[in-house]
Amino acid sequence: MTDADGFFEFRNVPSGIYKIGGMKECFYSNSLFDFNVSADGVYEVSIRLIFNDKGDDMSYCFMIGGIEVEAMGRNIVPDEIATTRKIGSGEIDHLQASNLGDVLTLVPGVEKSGQMGLAKQQNIGLRKVKRSDTGLYGFDSFGTSIIVDGNEISGDAKAVGYISGSGDQSGTDLRIIPADNIASVEVITGIPSVEYGNFTDGIVKVETKKGQVSRRFKAKFNPDTKGFSYNGGNKFDKSVFDYHVNYSYSERNLRKIGDEYQRVYGSANWSRPYFDNKLDMRLGATYTRIFDDEEPNDEYRIQNTNRGYRASGKVDLKYKPVKNVSYEFFIGADMNKEDNIKQKMVVDQLFLPYHTDISSIDTGYCSVVGLFDTVYVSGTDSIDYIDSMLMVYPYNATASQKGREWDYSLKLKRKSSHTWGKSKHDLLFGFEADYEKNSGEGVVLDSIFNYYGRSSTRRSYSFDDYPPNMKISLYAEDQFSFNLFDRPLDVLVGLRYDLFNPERLQIGFEDGFSLFDAKQGDFFSPRFNLRYRLSDDLTLRAGAGQSVKSVSLSQIYYLPKHVAYYDTVAQKTTEKVFYQVNEQLKSYVAQKAEASLDWKMSDLIGVSLTTYYTRTKDRPGTVNYPEGYDVNPDTVNIEFSYARYENNGWEDNYGAEFTLRTQRIRDLRFALNATYRYSRQGSEKLIYDADYRQTSAQWELWYPNKVDWQSKLVLDAQVSYINQRFGVWVTMDVQYTPFYRRQYVYSSNGFETLNDDGDPYTYYQGMSYWYDTEIMNYTGQWLINLRISKSLTPNAEVSLYINNFFDNRARFINPYTDSEINLNAPIYYGLEMSIQL
Repeated sequence: MTDADGFFEFRNVPSGIYKIGGMKECFYSNSLFDFNVSADGVYEVSIRLIFNDKGDDMSYCFMIGGIEVEAMGRNIVPDEIATTRKIGSGEIDHLQASNLGDVLTLVPGVEKSGQMGLAKQQNIGLRKVKRSDTGLYGFDSFGTSIIVDGNEISGDAKAVGYISGSGDQSGTDLRIIPADNIASVEVITGIPSVEYGNFTDGIVKVETKKGQVSRRFKAKFNPDTKGFSYNGGNKFDKSVFDYHVNYSYSERNLRKIGDEYQRVYGSANWSRPYFDNKLDMRLGATYTRIFDDEEPNDEYRIQNTNRGYRASGKVDLKYKPVKNVSYEFFIGADMNKEDNIKQKMVVDQLFLPYHTDISSIDTGYCSVVGLFDTVYVSGTDSIDYIDSMLMVYPYNATASQKGREWDYSLKLKRKSSHTWGKSKHDLLFGFEADYEKNSGEGVVLDSIFNYYGRSSTRRSYSFDDYPPNMKISLYAEDQFSFNLFDRPLDVLVGLRYDLFNPERLQIGFEDGFSLFDAKQGDFFSPRFNLRYRLSDDLTLRAGAGQSVKSVSLSQIYYLPKHVAYYDTVAQKTTEKVFYQVNEQLKSYVAQKAEASLDWKMSDLIGVSLTTYYTRTKDRPGTVNYPEGYDVNPDTVNIEFSYARYENNGWEDNYGAEFTLRTQRIRDLRFALNATYRYSRQGSEKLIYDADYRQTSAQWELWYPNKVDWQSKLVLDAQVSYINQRFGVWVTMDVQYTPFYRRQYVYSSNGFETLNDDGDPYTYYQGMSYWYDTEIMNYTGQWLINLRISKSLTPNAEVSLYINNFFDNRARFINPYTDSEINLNAPIYYGLEMSIQL
């Protein structure tokens, strides 16, 4: 027994080697092994116990140094009504992850073929088919919502694409979220509560470390990423202040000096209870700075720098006036500072008037030649006849992107529990508002020495020109439980209303029931889940629902197209501008249904089988139009065209997920996962072909788009060994992809011809190569990852990982082009050590 402060004392202990264990109700137990006691020694012993909010078996967890280890493991069949995967801080420490992207490789079905660290941008696309050659593509990561401590980090306010390297739709770069500060990750791929919105594929909910945490220093090293982190927390009377610092450095290309990525992260939280612990107030702030540099020391003088940062702050209030009612108020502000500069040598001929100022040109590697009589004008192939000119070849060009993305969010939530008759009800009501705005000078391109070449249609633009983006949501939900045929049944029913950029109140029924005239639409999204225990060991889960995803500002306000041409009437070169804005572009929806069967075969083994179907519709996609289409849809204009985003895309996703898990069996635990994905996507809009008469008599001015289908099977196996006495944790992961197939299916007109091998095939309108309709089959991709954690002292441990242990690169040779790619990253290792101070 200890006193109220946790102090204990053993007297007159005979000499010997002892195990000292600490146990307390609602806490995980912890033990110190092989403690040597001499006959006349006096020892100070500290045993750390971690709070167990679920109140499970006290032997559920112990410590290996600073790593929390689950001795018993979580339940072998799911507890949640929606399909969810939870990742604890112990698994994250054992993985030696650098960022959230590394952590999510622990989710079954997520491929492990990439390289951990900070070298490349990392995204996540839940339940998406990852392309073996290009990775996640297009909307694959845009529909996954990332929520960190209640604050959503999205790309909806994105008004860029030229300079940042990301497209008009892509998910959050997960490298900005360091793994060392993550307490837990919850990945929801099923039908979630109506509390969650602005997604189509799934939710990644991150909780960072906070509260009275022990001071801990951690350092890690691998060939790509080096870094350290420090966490700590102190209690002052009734308040608690915690702080977290992280620095990571990545040297990507060892052969190139100055190709580096650095991340500096800091966060702090202050919390305090009020009103007899009925009100809990928490203030938090986070700062992440990026130094992403590539120096111009190659033959093309390529220089890329990113000196942006992200800063955020929040106020989180939780009030519980009575036992069965609670309120939560959240207000957050997030600012993403863009500071990107790109520079390169443009291999292009630039013809300028003779009096042009060329003082900024580096004449050490480019030619400046004076010519007379005629000149090709910058931005066009047209000729102006003047007295003299300059020809520059090649030239150095710079592009910059500077500005800020602002995001302000407000959330109100009320929860209550009631018992009516024989049923129990958990009620949830909530309101959310989100305001996003861009500011700053934006993208700057030299009007003469254009970074994208003299014929580029791209020009400078300001972030201040973009209007704000406003989102408002209301939701209500009831989760109730009762017995059906003497078996427990849990039902969750909810409705969410999302409103995007409202203009005025206007009740209508034109495209379904609506309450407001909103530029990006308003939507009612019902969701339903049930869980029925068919027997003590067999549970059925099923659900269906809808979710809505906001489009980004860069899709609504697609950048204008500038085209230089020679005006034969005016006898001069001029520029034509096509504005490609679609302010009525709507948000798009995903409708999902899934069913699961969970079977607890024994106290040691459990299996789960989940099948799902998701239909995504009205997804934005670009559509090209000839100049004059608005006047005459049959217009044929070979010279000029423009594009804009429209709600024309669709995608169907099918899949099945099988999981087998065991509890600890003689210090060993096993897991087996089989994940099958199938997707089809296409567009309902036709494609404009101005050259349709020049190729084949069977071609059409407007022809149907192709359909892209993919299917993949991923097998994951894991075995882990944990020994509390020796303080060791060993895990081996095996991942095998029996097949990944992909094909383009054309429905346009075609004609018979011969391919390069002399074999007949059909060449369809819209094809680029004769093998575009062939099935690409990537087979036999496998790898083995190994990681080990070992305690050095009760407060310190060291961890080692070796990914792709046998260095299997899974080389794939394209049967049609003979090109080669490696599907797996090479063998890779890392070392990490931490100590609690």
